[in-house]
Parts: sequence; structure tokens; C-alpha cells
Amino acid sequence: MLVLFERDAPDLIEEIGIAVDEGDAQGLRTSAHTLKGMLTTICAGALIESADTLETFGPESRPAEAAEVLEELERQMTELWQELSSYYDH
Repeated sequence: MLVLFERDAPDLIEEIGIAVDEGDAQGLRTSAHTLKGMLTTICAGALIESADTLETFGPESRPAEAAEVLEELERQMTELWQELSSYYDH
């Protein structure tokens, strides 16, 4: 499962970033929902919350808010990648 997560999560985060930049509420919902499902599978609590927040942004949302949540999600993902890599290194 982690192999699939490592393969697919970066693309989903990129899709989320594009959707935020373009104000694409449907694309944001779809990509965030997919990422949230993957995060749920690996029990990544705070990341699930961030993905869930992004999933709920609609066309009436302010892009700056979504960008802030995306920035937090990216920070959390960096921490998760570091944590996962420590397991692979041992």
C-alpha cells in the first residue's frame, strides 16, 4: 500500500496545486478526495484533516485560503516522507 501511496501522492498534490491556482473547485475536490482516501488507508491523521479541508473548498472560497491549506498539506507531506524514509533506511 505504501508503494502505491509513494507513487501516486505526489501527482495528486500537484493536481491539487494546479486546481488551487486555476480556481478549479471540482478538480480540487476530486484530487483532495482521492488523496484523503489514500491518507486514511495509511492512518495519517493531520494530513487527512488537511485533505478534507481542501475537499470542501468550493467556487465561492477564497483562493488564498486554499493556498494556505495546501501549503500546510505540503509541509505535513514532507514530514511524512521523512518519517517513512526512516523506516526504509533501517
